[in-house]
Amino acid sequence: MNSSVNRALIFQGGGSLGAYEAGAYKAIKEKLSQNSRAKGRGNEPVFHIIAGTSTGAMNAAILVSYVKENKTWEGSDERLVGFGNICLHNHLLKKYLTLRIIGILGTY
Repeated sequence: MNSSVNRALIFQGGGSLGAYEAGAYKAIKEKLSQNSRAKGRGNEPVFHIIAGTSTGAMNAAILVSYVKENKTWEGSDERLVGFGNICLHNHLLKKYLTLRIIGILGTY
């Protein structure tokens, strides 16, 4: 089936923006997939082009690798959100440890 719609997804760079993009992607993918299924085009790609810069490039790479590996868009949003959660957890842990070290060193 030839698609009459071509979509591009471009992720921006910028640290915490990557986590926002993962959540936004999840909402957009769910809506677009739902619309495609309703029109009988459920087998079409959700996006034809995916690109990004900095953190957005990491999001794009995770997304494309998931779709290529699994040959489906289903679950791609969970993978991207999961990656965002890992990054957020690591960021918070790093901040906590930094503040803890500063607090310990500050007492001497």
